[in-house]
Amino acid sequence: MTDPERQISAILRCPIAAKRSLQWAIFLFPIWGSTWLVALLAVRHWTVYAPAIVPLLFARALFGLLIAALPIWFGIQGIRALKTHAGYSTGLLRSVLGISIGAAFVIVEIVTLFMVIAFMIQRNAAR
Repeated sequence: MTDPERQISAILRCPIAAKRSLQWAIFLFPIWGSTWLVALLAVRHWTVYAPAIVPLLFARALFGLLIAALPIWFGIQGIRALKTHAGYSTGLLRSVLGISIGAAFVIVEIVTLFMVIAFMIQRNAAR
């Protein structure tokens, strides 16, 4: 027989672990969007210096991939915690939402990474 107090504390941790994924996704979305807005405004206003801006955009895309990995990581941790303590549909929903938002970030980052590489190739071909 297990200690009921330990069971209660384990059960209370599970929704928190699942909730963390969604919290990170919601917290990081404005940061992610504003950094892309700044990067795109930089390209628009300083196209003369495009060769200098492209590495900056590349570094920003790699930073975006790191940002996108956080909600996915915490969502997976939340699902792992829910496997041991089943019955929390809210925790599962939060984990799945965090993972899907993070996956959307990753897809957009990969597409924009290819756009940056295409921009780099286009600039080198124009020389």
